[in-house]
Amino acid sequence: SGRNFVVAQAVYSARARELIRSLLGPDLVFVVLNLAPELQARRLAERFALPPSQHGSMLRYCRGFEAATEHERRTVSMQVEAGKTPAKMAQELREFLAACDSAP
Repeated sequence: SGRNFVVAQAVYSARARELIRSLLGPDLVFVVLNLAPELQARRLAERFALPPSQHGSMLRYCRGFEAATEHERRTVSMQVEAGKTPAKMAQELREFLAACDSAP
């Protein structure tokens, strides 16, 4: 208790996020990345050093995610686009976390 940490993991549904929140506590923050399946497939393929001809094969891993809703407490929905820099995304996340910390 009293520690901050980050876990990077794909959580497909709002129901799964709620289950995890019930186990880890109400202070848990989820960051849900929203991006086109094609962009996600390309990024996965690049991460695993697949040639461009095989990027489409990663699409099967990029479907079925539920977007965050405004009813999900302490959950931010972050739009990921090809030209959006990691620095810009980090700034958006810092702003969201600051708002969470100041909320009652």
